[in-house]
Amino acid sequence: MRITADAKETTRRKILAAALDLFRTIGFDATTTRDIARVAEIATGTLFNYFATKEEVMACLASEAVVDALAQFHLKSRDGESFEEA
Repeated sequence: MRITADAKETTRRKILAAALDLFRTIGFDATTTRDIARVAEIATGTLFNYFATKEEVMACLASEAVVDALAQFHLKSRDGESFEEA
């Protein structure tokens, strides 16, 4: 059975959401890849199909946060409001 791109993206999002929740609640150091998989309701092996380590998961979350912040900055600057004013 072939997994669709939508299903892969859904699983990836579940992993990231689970990791973010765990990192916020129990901390990065206390969180294990097994914890992330359990909260995401996937097998631990499945998590490793998407991310090699929890550090890679964190790097992805950080990258997405920067992209989101830059997008917000550009939206604000298009409205004529500077980043400082926002």
